[in-house]
Amino acid sequence: SAKAGDELIVFDPYGRFVLPDEKKDATKTLDKKPIVLIAGGIGITPLYCTLQSAITRKYPNKVSLYYSTRTREDMVFLDELKKLNFPNITIHLFFSNEIPKQRVSVEIMKKSVPQLKECLFYLCGPIPLMDDIRQQLYAEGVDEEFVRQEDFK
Repeated sequence: SAKAGDELIVFDPYGRFVLPDEKKDATKTLDKKPIVLIAGGIGITPLYCTLQSAITRKYPNKVSLYYSTRTREDMVFLDELKKLNFPNITIHLFFSNEIPKQRVSVEIMKKSVPQLKECLFYLCGPIPLMDDIRQQLYAEGVDEEFVRQEDFK
């Protein structure tokens, strides 16, 4: 409803769905944790920004992205993800309707991130996917304090 010339009040980003800040989070050692990003469908949008932020900040910790869509054509930012070049970032892509059918799971994550309890997790995507992954993480002993979720309604 804003019109040209209207005055707006804008706030800095806030909340927990951002990378740890070495000054704010140092006492909780969050700034030392490896980061695991789990995206489903359009849930990649904020997590792609998180990856960009990690590169810009030269984030020192390992960052792993697990991104799942039905098909390769459904994958947003695919070309951009392929071009990311940063030593700490690894990207894992999953297509649930292609052959072979692949779904992201904690069992798959454990192959490349064996110390799940040491990580900070960010989940964004369809609610059933996030609920499933979150429950799998809790079953592995990951503390819910280290699982952050952004809901797309």
